Amino acid sequence: MRDEDDLIDYEPCSYCGEEVPADIVRCPKCGNFTDGAGPKGKGGSAWDRKKVAVVIVVVLTLAAFLLTSMGGC
Repeated sequence: MRDEDDLIDYEPCSYCGEEVPADIVRCPKCGNFTDGAGPKGKGGSAWDRKKVAVVIVVVLTLAAFLLTSMGGC
């Protein structure tokens, strides 16, 4: 016979990282909502990657502009 814990899906809390049952609303350890939008969650990861990509492109563009305007390349 299977253990009861084998039937429960667990996932990490997006705030504290504690393994909690996937179907609960609040983490029993930290008390935050387990909606996946916390600092460790998946809530905005795609958006964050886009912002980082935009910042990298802007920095590289500015660097190229400054190098060409100063006669470096």
